[in-house]
Amino acid sequence: MKINFPITITAADTNKRTISGTIVSWNETGNTSAGKTVFAKDSIDFSKPVKLLLEHDKTRPLGKLIDVIATDSGLEGTFRLAKTFAADDALEEAATGLRDGFSVGVMVDNWDNKDGAMIISKSSLHEVSLVSDPAIASAKVERVVATNTPENSEAKAEDVITTEGEQVSDTTVPEAPAVETVEAARVEATASIPNFSMKVRNPITSPATFLEHSVRAALGDDDSKTYVKAASDTTTTEVAGLVPTRQLTTIWDPKNYKHSSSNFSGSKCSIARRRNDF
Repeated sequence: MKINFPITITAADTNKRTISGTIVSWNETGNTSAGKTVFAKDSIDFSKPVKLLLEHDKTRPLGKLIDVIATDSGLEGTFRLAKTFAADDALEEAATGLRDGFSVGVMVDNWDNKDGAMIISKSSLHEVSLVSDPAIASAKVERVVATNTPENSEAKAEDVITTEGEQVSDTTVPEAPAVETVEAARVEATASIPNFSMKVRNPITSPATFLEHSVRAALGDDDSKTYVKAASDTTTTEVAGLVPTRQLTTIWDPKNYKHSSSNFSGSKCSIARRRNDF
């Protein structure tokens, strides 16, 4: 049986990208997915590697458990977060208290029911998640270092732990040197839009095909109508024999022939003789 037991983070260090807190408090009642639950002292086995998840989502890992200590009050754990955007957000949320709770997922081996609560005596730690709504608010985030100081730096900030009723001493931290920021020039690229064209193939390539599609067009074929119309607009000799050679419409007609006027000084017989020549 697997249950989730939420508690609260005690510290977050963004320099080392670590989050620390009480993983489990012994003999303290918490509201879990199985109802009221109490972990007996030393009831959790943490010998196997454990991942830190976001809200118990196996597809959203944040880091790994790098240190765990069993005390008389519970388990204290420290997680190192990966260098990812999700882990950066998790550090910021833990530092600002937006998501400052731990919730452990354990596999329960032995347990008893006492006064309506599950008393766990043996279990194994399966995973730990960073959550926004823990059931126990006894431990809070107490230290957040928000500057990115190298880990091998000689000067390390001391951990400041604040508890209720204690006075916190003032600590002055020197400011980090300003880093000049150079903004790259913005590059604007405009993609050229290609012009696409396509020549439609007309099946009319000869007088015979023109006649064929003319008949089909007369019978109602829409495609043939389009082909014939396109061919009718042809004004060049691209299709041999399709555009006929221009011919004369009038041939020589003797009825339309006009004689040129002539003056004859001869007799009427000579005139009649000339007319008979026709």
